[in-house]
Amino acid sequence: MSDEAVQQINRLATVPEALAGRRFDQIAATLFDDFSRSRLKQWIVDPDLLVNGLPAMPRARLQAGDELSLQAAPAAEERWRAQPID
Repeated sequence: MSDEAVQQINRLATVPEALAGRRFDQIAATLFDDFSRSRLKQWIVDPDLLVNGLPAMPRARLQAGDELSLQAAPAAEERWRAQPID
């Protein structure tokens, strides 16, 4: 295994009463605010971000107590190398 082994992202969150009735993608953005909305949406589509262990549409309305589980690989980082220029 290389020194640059990628760590899996594993997160769990429970929908609080204050967010009940809102859309899955909106709730995910609130509960997992350290990730961009576009990254979360891709994880919902893939589906790496689940509701109660099952895939769900981004516009699905969630209820208090629903469990969000995220198991995804982090985005690949691009590596840039300097090139000699004449």
